[in-house]
Amino acid sequence: GYKGRLGLFEAVEITASMRKLILEGANENTLAQEAFRHGTSLQKSASQLVAQGLTSLEEALRVTRAEAAYE
Repeated sequence: GYKGRLGLFEAVEITASMRKLILEGANENTLAQEAFRHGTSLQKSASQLVAQGLTSLEEALRVTRAEAAYE
């Protein structure tokens, strides 16, 4: 089941500069760099949960490394 589990999220705000890059057809790397200047990366979200004592460093690394394998 899922009871007691925490979510780990990336959030990206579409700012004016981000919108401009999208409309110009910027590549994925450029968009990612701009997005995470203002947003929350998966790694940052995981490190916040570790700092709050809500998950272990080992679990945070396991999940974020699995995500990095898909990039």
